[in-house]
Amino acid sequence: MNLLLLGLDNAGKTTFLLNIKSRRVTEVAINVYPHNEEIKIGYNCFDVFDFEGREAERTSWKYYPVMDGILFLVDAADLKRFS
Repeated sequence: MNLLLLGLDNAGKTTFLLNIKSRRVTEVAINVYPHNEEIKIGYNCFDVFDFEGREAERTSWKYYPVMDGILFLVDAADLKRFS
């Protein structure tokens, strides 16, 4: 199953993805390039494509390959983004 991981910059998309993959909480460097990770949960296998969230890069979101689902991550602690 192909999943697209989207969200604003600094929302924690790459951290979320790599923590799910490694099954442990770690700090991750900021991602500046789109990449994908394969994640296995039980008998299910997911190809998760992590796209950048910077405003200048968001226009590329419409060019993603065919996906089975979209995950949109929101940093609820970033109160400035909600005003």
